[in-house]
Amino acid sequence: MHDFTQEHLNAYSRYLRTERNASAYTLKSYQTDLAQLFSYLKEEFGRDLSIEDIDRSSIRMWLGHLADEDCASSTLNRKAAAVRSFFKFLFKRGLINDNPARLLTLPKKRRILPKTVHTEDIRRMMDLTDGPGSNPLNRANGAAGAVGSADSVGSSGAAGSNESAGAHEPNATGANELHTSGETNSASSPVTFQDRAILELFYSTGIRLSECTSLSIHQLDLKRKQITVLGKGNKERTIPVGRFALEALNKHLKTRVQLFGDRTDEDAKRALFLAPGGQRAYPRYIQRRVQHYLMQASEVTQKSPHVLRHSFATHLLNAGADIRMIKELLGHANLSATQIYTHTGVERLKKVYEKAHPRGESYRMPVSAKTSTQKVHPKDRH
Repeated sequence: MHDFTQEHLNAYSRYLRTERNASAYTLKSYQTDLAQLFSYLKEEFGRDLSIEDIDRSSIRMWLGHLADEDCASSTLNRKAAAVRSFFKFLFKRGLINDNPARLLTLPKKRRILPKTVHTEDIRRMMDLTDGPGSNPLNRANGAAGAVGSADSVGSSGAAGSNESAGAHEPNATGANELHTSGETNSASSPVTFQDRAILELFYSTGIRLSECTSLSIHQLDLKRKQITVLGKGNKERTIPVGRFALEALNKHLKTRVQLFGDRTDEDAKRALFLAPGGQRAYPRYIQRRVQHYLMQASEVTQKSPHVLRHSFATHLLNAGADIRMIKELLGHANLSATQIYTHTGVERLKKVYEKAHPRGESYRMPVSAKTSTQKVHPKDRH
């Protein structure tokens, strides 16, 4: 790669980090995408191309190659966005005379409906942290209970009291949980208390994985029943926390110090969640903990923290919460990103219609209705 090209990439990275407040994930993704573009062009043309040598056709050739390799449409769109943003930056700064990505277009991204966990599976998942023989109190459905207080959420996402999607109704199934380090944890162990707090917090607030791992204790306000998270673009938002999540967090905080270890530094001492060794919990560790419980409780294909975020939003919407309020809770910049959950609701309604409406494809006439509509022979009327 030309030194001049590397200078452009460094300048663009500084721009994303300082002026656009891009997250570390976005920064790394865009850098990787651009490195892939230059690497492909070098292989195709047999030499390093300068920025001025790259035109629209060479960019489209790279994207076509990725499409032939069965690259997902969402990934293709992100890579195209990275290229467009990079060349737009160079053009606006006067570093290039022409923007080869200005008219770059891609087919419309295929909309995939988000996967969600059924409310019964949510209850079962939470019960797994209670241990065998537990007898938890019955709880009301969280999504339905969220509607009353959901309307009080302002544009910042803050609210006073909200027993939102964190509430659920356990079925005492229970199971001893095997920690990643190999130790078996009882229902009253610090690791299990932390697991329960993580699961409850994801489902109660709909936060992202990156927001969860970056949480520190000072961001949690138990008195006001809310947390403050730093989302995409370093945008801060305050989210109500449901009663059951608060209970789980309280238990976790009482035993959290027992998770300290050889890797506990000053940052880890401030962290809300910890990984083995006492370091701040990292994304892969949280993913494994959530996957561990979802594998036992649900048949949903996507077993990740993000599916709990989808479930949080979908269950709120199904219970009648305003979509604009859900947008603020999720930290979406545009309402269009939140509207995917309305499609989930519509698909659910379609299935209900098909089963229940006489003209629906899957409709089956009830036995009582069949009996009442059968013709009666005159001799059988007496």
